[in-house]
Amino acid sequence: MKVLLIATVDPSGKSGHNIATKEIISALIRNDQVDLSLICPYPENNSYIDHVAANLNRVFYLSSKKQFSFWWNFKIQLQMINAIRLILKKEKPDLVITRIGNCLTLPFLISFYKLPYYVLVRGVGSREIKNLSSFPGLQYFWKLVLLLNCRVARQVLVAYEEVKEEVQRYRKPDQPEPVIFPNAVSAALFPLVNKLKARGKIDLALKDCDFVIGYAGSIKKRHGLKYLIVALDDLKSEINNVKAVIVGDGPELESLKNEVNAKGLGDSIIFTGFVEHEDVHLYMAASDILYGVLDPEEVENPIKCYEYLASARPVITSQKEEFEFIAKYGFGEVINSLDYTEITEAIKRLYYLDQSDRCHMGIKGREYVLKNHTWDKLIDYILSDYINST
Repeated sequence: MKVLLIATVDPSGKSGHNIATKEIISALIRNDQVDLSLICPYPENNSYIDHVAANLNRVFYLSSKKQFSFWWNFKIQLQMINAIRLILKKEKPDLVITRIGNCLTLPFLISFYKLPYYVLVRGVGSREIKNLSSFPGLQYFWKLVLLLNCRVARQVLVAYEEVKEEVQRYRKPDQPEPVIFPNAVSAALFPLVNKLKARGKIDLALKDCDFVIGYAGSIKKRHGLKYLIVALDDLKSEINNVKAVIVGDGPELESLKNEVNAKGLGDSIIFTGFVEHEDVHLYMAASDILYGVLDPEEVENPIKCYEYLASARPVITSQKEEFEFIAKYGFGEVINSLDYTEITEAIKRLYYLDQSDRCHMGIKGREYVLKNHTWDKLIDYILSDYINST
């Protein structure tokens, strides 16, 4: 089955959007039913170019994307037309999948060539655009992109309920409702690793007896790391072997470091800075539990929580429909509000469990995620829907 995947983000990038795109490409490459062609921005990472060249014969690179810009979006419109026309002429794909981007020409081309079209919308685009710029024209531009793509698509797959609500407004009454397919993981990136062996490999001078709370992701306000710091400060008089390892970089990093130093927690909280995604699993495996709470004012379905569970560690996260399974099946602690007292109590409940109980909790969480939340499942769903609808 010939599949054309179109992405407007660099698959070699470091953010959640980039990583998800890269893993979707990998899942398509792994699938024995798929003969893949790819259109995407020219990767900044040369090793990823080599990886793609070794696995795909048909790749068309758009101009490299440094950041969101009107000029880049204008420039790729003509490039997209030329790339799609070339691939359609040579390869004649059976279906097209896209991670929706700021491209107005694509839905017109899909309609003209009458191709089955599957659109992946992973975030609430209107809010993401607003965070990038206050220019009101961007909001209208995004709505037009969403309208055109959703009207043309055979099926739209979204990451969580709030995205479904946004997308549904642009679907015709006789079109299928968007399908919620939450974020996912690639099992190969998260092998089972013994906790103490992982600590030896990352070389952070962690003791065997340390109870480590891990975090991996961007260092941004919405991830509630300041509440974790306050919780650890609150806990230090009761539990003296609790440490936090915070993996990642971002705009809040320096202010969090300053807060840690001001509270005298420098020996208890370790900031690693940026770590390559392929190595992050070691830091997760070196932890006893993993921290993934959400700012209630932000709407998202963070990939990190699925990666945490794939690492076979209990998680602390926030109440959200897509994470109801965590509380239901006992894979960690779910808090109702972003409050340090709730976080403190959640940490204590997991700390005072027997280590065997935490291990059992982690293994069951891993089994659940690898059964229900992998990128391979997403590709299987799309191919099955295409076959059944043809």
